[in-house]
Amino acid sequence: MKDFDLKKYLAENKLEEREKEFEERETEFERNKPARIDEFIMKLSRLYDNYHAELYLKDDVFRGIEAVKIAALGPDTATEN
Repeated sequence: MKDFDLKKYLAENKLEEREKEFEERETEFERNKPARIDEFIMKLSRLYDNYHAELYLKDDVFRGIEAVKIAALGPDTATEN
């Protein structure tokens, strides 16, 4: 394995380039937008609708989905979609 040359790395401004790359990345907290939660709930509802025939009368599944909605939206804002 080739030895790492720090002086050469710094002289080529590689460190600054890497820092800029890191700063330009969007973090998960920057991607966190409340609209994404609504989108998640809508997709979950559509998924349940797609499998409704298979899940018919499986109350535990329905209760689980409702629990996910409440957990994602908060007990005060959860509404049935």
